[in-house]
Amino acid sequence: MLYREVELDVLQSMAMRVINARAQWLDKPGYRQGNYHQRGEGEERQCFQIYQGQNLNSEQDFSYGIVYLPNQYKKPTLARYNGSGHGHGDIRHCSHIH
Repeated sequence: MLYREVELDVLQSMAMRVINARAQWLDKPGYRQGNYHQRGEGEERQCFQIYQGQNLNSEQDFSYGIVYLPNQYKKPTLARYNGSGHGHGDIRHCSHIH
């Protein structure tokens, strides 16, 4: 499903509350990962997930983002930020937004 700009604006500006604030980082081969679940504070109480990833060998190689969870099948990313540890096309080894 594609979302219209006005729908994305509503989701991105929604007041939210983290519901698993004591979540722990998970160590994976070569990186650490953390996931936090959020719930919108509006009437519909929409669900979101904030993810964090950190390369263990490079402080500059990280990824943070927020995903909207409208149901178990669709998980559109609302925002994603990456460190400068890798390049993407014209973006050469500097922090960037997806």
